[in-house]
Amino acid sequence: RRFLESEGVKPERMVVIPHGIESMPDHVAPFPEEFTVGYLGASGPDKGVKYLIDAWATLGWTDARLIIAGEGSQQWGPYIQSRAGKGRFALLGYVPDIAAFFDTLTVYVQPSISEGFGLEIIEAMSYGRPVIASTGAGASDAVLPDGWLVPPGDSDALAGAILDARDIFPEVLRDMGLCGREKAKDYLWKRIRKQYVQVFQQLHARA
Repeated sequence: RRFLESEGVKPERMVVIPHGIESMPDHVAPFPEEFTVGYLGASGPDKGVKYLIDAWATLGWTDARLIIAGEGSQQWGPYIQSRAGKGRFALLGYVPDIAAFFDTLTVYVQPSISEGFGLEIIEAMSYGRPVIASTGAGASDAVLPDGWLVPPGDSDALAGAILDARDIFPEVLRDMGLCGREKAKDYLWKRIRKQYVQVFQQLHARA
């Protein structure tokens, strides 16, 4: 939408319809005893995983863990080792059960440099997990006020947001996750489909 507006398309001629999730989990799992941050997705340069690793290495915690999951995530092993092993990491590769993944997290991070949407943000919210996202992800529009937004490619800002999340009282962090879960309901496909139908009906009425 922002690009089209910059090209002169009038705002009233556009309707933005997001991606959606098929269903919501029935329950919200308790936070793990150990502070755990996670990322799920591809590992291309547009995903910004490098900056998340750099942020975690800067924090250097030995009593917390960063989990990187998704096909190809094992490729980050050598880069993590090059950071002198600072901080605790786990590389899971392909995850067949995203529920098991999100339930093990305290906070979800989407550090994308550029991404059309970033469905994992909404999925994490549906599991009651607070989200830290870069503004490079389209779904970052859904994160505030119950999460954190940082500039893309800024590992220091990522580290600061993760530190903020850890410093918050667990009860407050839990409430943030539950508020995000309520917002995730707006992204259920049954609601998204209705938006498409409304647009088609409006176009038909104008024809």
